[in-house]
Amino acid sequence: SNTPSMKKNNIDRTLIERANQADKILHRMEERYNRLKRESSKPDTVSYSSVLHGYANAGKADKGETILNKMITLSKQSNGHSFAATDNATTISSIKPNRICFNTVIDAWAKTKGPKSAENAVAILNMMEDMSNS
Repeated sequence: SNTPSMKKNNIDRTLIERANQADKILHRMEERYNRLKRESSKPDTVSYSSVLHGYANAGKADKGETILNKMITLSKQSNGHSFAATDNATTISSIKPNRICFNTVIDAWAKTKGPKSAENAVAILNMMEDMSNS
């Protein structure tokens, strides 16, 4: 018979699999945009935010933070090598993480029981404040 802890482990595994699947889809969107340069296939803040939520729900704050850092890097890039890079400032800002993105990762760290979880949450808060001041 299934014990409550076995059921919880199955749910956790399913959430992690779903988050990983969403991340793969996002990666395919990036690759497709890099190849075709078609605006309709370009991921935006909502695309990344969806993956952030998936990792947060799966208890994978570290993976969420990796996605958030990628968003920050892409939003700052202005060279021709990245799908985020363009002469059009609105296109670059369409990947800039918003308050929801930061809050999702802060919340994920707050729910994580690791020894550095609180420090990581504060670091994300500081990043959000730095971005809003720049």
